[in-house]
Amino acid sequence: MFTHPLYSLVALLVQKVKGKLKRLELNCLTFPGLSFPLCQQFYVSPSLAAFVLLIVPPMAGLAVIYGRYLHSISKRTQDSLAEATQLAEERISNMRTVCAFGKELTEVARYTEKANYILHLAKQEAVLLAGFFGVCHGCRE
Repeated sequence: MFTHPLYSLVALLVQKVKGKLKRLELNCLTFPGLSFPLCQQFYVSPSLAAFVLLIVPPMAGLAVIYGRYLHSISKRTQDSLAEATQLAEERISNMRTVCAFGKELTEVARYTEKANYILHLAKQEAVLLAGFFGVCHGCRE
């Protein structure tokens, strides 16, 4: 048997590709399984089936877009919080220099500005999350 590292890497790669192809095959086999319930729904109520097909895909697309926007706001909030923490840490570690130049109030104003921006982003994120969950739970009722 070969014990070369390249051989084991190739064997691992082949095994991974086989697994991916097997999953792709299973997904292709289950897709026709979705067509029967859809045909059955059209048989029972064509107008309801058409309504569902017109409403569900756009709503799913909007949910994806809304989720991405929410994710970007959340990421901006975390990044701003990291910047504010870094600013505070730097200024506290250099407190002698800040005091020597008499810039305590300037540094407080800088940190307050960062904190207010973080608060603004957090409020925006909270409103968007509340709207998202309100719509999701409102649809269930």
